[in-house]
Amino acid sequence: MTRYFAGCLLALVGCGDNLTATDRPDAHPVAHPDAAPMVAPATAIPLATPDGSFYTAPLTIGTQTFAVDVDTGSTTTAVAAMACTKCTGITPLYAPTATAMDLHQMAQTGYADGSRWSGEIFSDQMGLEHGTPSVAVAFAGITNQKMFFDPTNAYQGILGLGPPELLETGTTSFLAQLTAAHEPAVLGFELCDTDGTMWVGGVDETKAASPVLYTPMLPIDGNSNPFYAIAVTDMGLGGTSLGFDNATFGSPIVDTGTSLTYLPTAVMTALLAKVNATPNYASVFTQPLSQNGTGCATTVSGVTAAQVDAVLPPMTLTFPSGLDAEFTISAPASQSYVYDGGDGTFCLAIFDDGGSGSLIGDATMRAFISVFDVAQHRMGFAPDVGCATTRRADRTPRRLREHGHPPHRVR
Repeated sequence: MTRYFAGCLLALVGCGDNLTATDRPDAHPVAHPDAAPMVAPATAIPLATPDGSFYTAPLTIGTQTFAVDVDTGSTTTAVAAMACTKCTGITPLYAPTATAMDLHQMAQTGYADGSRWSGEIFSDQMGLEHGTPSVAVAFAGITNQKMFFDPTNAYQGILGLGPPELLETGTTSFLAQLTAAHEPAVLGFELCDTDGTMWVGGVDETKAASPVLYTPMLPIDGNSNPFYAIAVTDMGLGGTSLGFDNATFGSPIVDTGTSLTYLPTAVMTALLAKVNATPNYASVFTQPLSQNGTGCATTVSGVTAAQVDAVLPPMTLTFPSGLDAEFTISAPASQSYVYDGGDGTFCLAIFDDGGSGSLIGDATMRAFISVFDVAQHRMGFAPDVGCATTRRADRTPRRLREHGHPPHRVR
């Protein structure tokens, strides 16, 4: 995982932009040349978000329903339990019923921002409803935590949707159990300004402006790459390459549980230099963008996201599609590398990874329909046309809490 920074992410003015292919990759990854296209629609699960910085789904365990942070960067599911001594204000709390079994084991997880939890492992029936089956999952009932919960009770736990290699000992994967119940191992996401959708078993391509294009997921090989990682062959601004390939990007993780996107120092240095040198930059900003402090820069009075997008160049990312082809996705500045921080500021949505490794978080995913096709070992993107244009209230950077760099767990 990494989770959220509780407060001020992502000024969305409607999701989506352009996506092009240098060689039409209806072509599939080399390892799966005969893979069938996605079937739409799949089972749609509504997502909620208080501020666009993290997204929750309603998860039923036993007879109770919890709002849980959906996280493709971890795999163990955990919810606050009745025995939790540091869960003041968190409700509901998990209370085992006749369907539950106490496995008499403990689990604990720590995240990159210093938050952590520990708890008792139970097995219980778990489901997302909306037509999805209920399955038996071994998860953690949290009994102790540090900085894990949001003080507004926006969620009561976390739904780990990552690879089995990230499971805490004694727990089982909700996604793997769904797959065993004959649900295709495919997850789709539309992360909007005030809400969102997660699809299980496929993706609704009617929400996309063009067909979903796919890039291979990199093989999972234990501790060196246990996440959903992909190759990035180029990144550009305004159609001009920043001059880096995957050797520099280091195979980014794609993580719904992290708000920001993180890139290597060399890429961030080049990105900031190009952005700050943009012609007419001073017509919208009164100071350079930098990673100092909150990463925010004051704007000229009354500047809107549309005006920022009219001046700052769009961001492009290029991925291999297999069969010696590539495709490029593109998004406006305010939906990819900056966001409206309120109080007359725009802030960076991409930060230096500090040497921990690259990560594509909600800051980049929000512009697209994103597909985790675990069954066919590929990641898909398409420009999103389904988000409402209702804009959330501005958030102040003073509330910003970085959840951190890639979701390497504390051991």
